[in-house]
Amino acid sequence: MAPNPASARKVIAFTRLGMLLSLGAIGLGISLSLGMGPAWANCPPRREPLPNLGPGDSGSDVRRLQGILALLGFYQGPADGTYDTALANAVRLFQETQKLDPSGEVTAETWDALLPNPNCRPPARPDR
Repeated sequence: MAPNPASARKVIAFTRLGMLLSLGAIGLGISLSLGMGPAWANCPPRREPLPNLGPGDSGSDVRRLQGILALLGFYQGPADGTYDTALANAVRLFQETQKLDPSGEVTAETWDALLPNPNCRPPARPDR
């Protein structure tokens, strides 16, 4: 019996959601209300500012960014903690889907879209 494509997509989405939860990338509230909640533009800003990141940066914050973008389907490179051209392109693609300035650099606005408030909707995924 062939797998149902819609069911397969739901399993993949559920698995990715579990990974995001385990990484602390999103809160449990978002998993309970996928597709619900206030409009994305009305989400309050993050309490703790995360560092601005761009090409040439490296370290654990870059590795975290790589992992989140990979789980969301935007980045296929290694999670090596190096902000290279491939990561900058993935950030640009994510920014475009979120209607942000596609600079390829991560600022507070991009972090807020990547790590939303649990009462807000998750970021959109790229079309496949």
